[in-house]
Amino acid sequence: MADYIKGWDTFRTPQVEAAFRTVPRHLFLPDVPLEVAYGRKPVVTRRAADGTSVSSASSPKLVATMLEQLAVQPGQRVLEIGAATGINAALLAELVGPTGTVVTIELDDDLAASATESLEAAGYPQVEVIYGDGALGHPDHAAYDLIIVTDMLTGLSIEPRRVVSLP
Repeated sequence: MADYIKGWDTFRTPQVEAAFRTVPRHLFLPDVPLEVAYGRKPVVTRRAADGTSVSSASSPKLVATMLEQLAVQPGQRVLEIGAATGINAALLAELVGPTGTVVTIELDDDLAASATESLEAAGYPQVEVIYGDGALGHPDHAAYDLIIVTDMLTGLSIEPRRVVSLP
């Protein structure tokens, strides 16, 4: 997967490439075949009763692009809105390193619980998963250096220094 992303010249920094080579993506997609978990396409992880996608693991190439644009540095405090599987939070944890902080907010309580379990299983217990409305942010741990929105969200009322949004 990382070689595919590298082939597109998506990685601009060795840090983002290293994060992709380190995070065990399959642990966040436990019921998905390895070739799909490490594939090039988004992986739908939950559907509504009508069949529409409610949650997914985004395209790895798109995630890499977003993380490169975000320009995360070691030691920074990052707020992610939209935890979903927790994969992106793990990538962020790799980028901020042991002196940084990652807080991720998820509106769906089942997804928040699953993301917490996956992050712990993958070795990222330091990531704080909050069950709540990302539009409200998480002021208890503010201030943040960076905010990334990886969820369909409208009316974001926080004024971040930099936001990279995933449709």
